[in-house]
Amino acid sequence: MDHTVPGDKLVLHPSLFTYFNKWIRNLALPVVAVALIVLTYRSATIPGARSSFLLVIAAIALLAIAFFSRAEIAVGNGALTYRRFLRRRRFPLESVSGLAVRRVGLRGSYLARGHAPYAVVYGRDRRALFSFSTALWSDRDLGRLQQAIGGDSSDMTLNASELQSEFPGALPEWLVFYEAHPFWTLAIATPLMLAAIIIAIVLWDAIKPR
Repeated sequence: MDHTVPGDKLVLHPSLFTYFNKWIRNLALPVVAVALIVLTYRSATIPGARSSFLLVIAAIALLAIAFFSRAEIAVGNGALTYRRFLRRRRFPLESVSGLAVRRVGLRGSYLARGHAPYAVVYGRDRRALFSFSTALWSDRDLGRLQQAIGGDSSDMTLNASELQSEFPGALPEWLVFYEAHPFWTLAIATPLMLAAIIIAIVLWDAIKPR
């Protein structure tokens, strides 16, 4: 069944207002608050740290501006397009089967009101064309997109493996592995992170002014 969009082209953008008013994360806000307190303390007590603090804040702000100004989902001219930052992906509408919204229980991503809804745009073979968290998109816009290309929503909570089984490619393989084997993921990642930190410290000591 072909899905067409009557009238003008449908263009959707993420909303920062939606994120802060609808999907407030239990863990994210305390982490951000603690990080800001630590950075503020360091900028006030350590010589030269204020410039680094301002650079970090500016980088985060620029990254957010770049995402919210560039991210877009559009339906029109016989195609569905999905853009993030500089990357744009285009899918003919005849290859798109619909938009599925599922509640996914991921470690460390619990919201104030349950598990995070996750959106998957899938093709005729049920493989994911692309996927994204619904935290940055309004229900109204997701409903309009679902009306345009088809699909369904479900309140049943899935784990990462179940979502990946229903829509292959919906999640990155490393995330599926982490959800299934958190201990082994940490056992592998921790030494790599320590090695990266040590290398960064050595490089900084080598290039910093004497």
